[in-house]
Amino acid sequence: FWRDLFAEHGLSKDSSFSLEKLKLLPIFERKTLEQLGDKIYVPGSGTGPLHYKYSSGTTGLPLKTMFSAGELIISDFPFRFRHPAFDNILLQELLSRKFVVILGRPGDRATLTSDFALHAFSELTSSDLEDVSMRKKIYAKIEEAKPALLVGYSSLILKLAEHVNEDGIRLPLFAVRLSSEPISLEGQGLVENVMGVPIINMFGGSSAGLMGFECPGNLGKFHLNSERVILEIVSENSSEEYEGGEGEIVITTLDKINTPVIRRRIDDLGSIISEKCNCGRNLQLFEFHGRRGDELALPSGRKIQSVLLLSRINRVLSPDRIKQFQTRQEARNCLKILLVPKGPFTESQEMKLRLSLSELFEREKILIEVEYVKNIPPGPGGKYRMFV
Repeated sequence: FWRDLFAEHGLSKDSSFSLEKLKLLPIFERKTLEQLGDKIYVPGSGTGPLHYKYSSGTTGLPLKTMFSAGELIISDFPFRFRHPAFDNILLQELLSRKFVVILGRPGDRATLTSDFALHAFSELTSSDLEDVSMRKKIYAKIEEAKPALLVGYSSLILKLAEHVNEDGIRLPLFAVRLSSEPISLEGQGLVENVMGVPIINMFGGSSAGLMGFECPGNLGKFHLNSERVILEIVSENSSEEYEGGEGEIVITTLDKINTPVIRRRIDDLGSIISEKCNCGRNLQLFEFHGRRGDELALPSGRKIQSVLLLSRINRVLSPDRIKQFQTRQEARNCLKILLVPKGPFTESQEMKLRLSLSELFEREKILIEVEYVKNIPPGPGGKYRMFV
């Protein structure tokens, strides 16, 4: 399939490569990949036995990725330790033991579990963290893995940080790595302050692997692993390159052999930043704005990124009053907020939330419904979606 596609666009293994030639190829969307089925795989093109993993299914049917152990070592292993949080860690000592504790089901959990993890709390929910005995089990495993790296869904780690603060304990961590969900700068600040260690926020996917990491000195900005990834920004619902603003992220990887990732639209929004980062690294800078569809559409047609909405709600709702929350937009003029309270919620607290959101919406008319529930179940792949 790939050989014929390249030939159709005048590309071959003997021709020179350039970004302009790459852009002759079509952009592949999830629906197209599902229709192509097994045609997209090139089994046996790597070394060693083949392994399989599937995407979480949060944006449709789970997609299969085929890979070899050798391919994984080349494309994945070195980039796990590129973040500055590892600069002062002796890797030889770190790799001599199991140093990772996992909360939830991050996309690379299979690799982490087999090679680095002491324990994975795979079925953990936000409600479980209300149980003191469950928290003590997590604390014990972190103590056993010390100094440990805590890896997990952003929402679970944020909730654990709130409880760590309440419990008044200090965990023997050297870093925390967030996964699978966007988190506000306020949320990151809370985790970092409570845990007392740097946050590793990486940008990756089940098929493309680790594509970049957030710069600790320039929060909100990501460095691209440009040795292995080509990142493009294209206009929404088109293949035209988009310059100077937000668009859809399209990824090409240079080291995926058995499952080539070529001009794949990954349903995430972002933008390329042209200036050099103030940290001194020369790696390409980009911003990740969240998943396509994770935007609140206002009656005027204006859109607000869900992370801004969630950040505003987090600022208003005190963690000691709320166990969980989820926002759902059922129509352009209606927003429903599901709350799992720890106790009675007063009318004045609810009014404060409504006023704060009205300010964010710049007085556009949106009906805000608040519903109190006992529990909010996870979505596909075990992920908690805070905006639906």
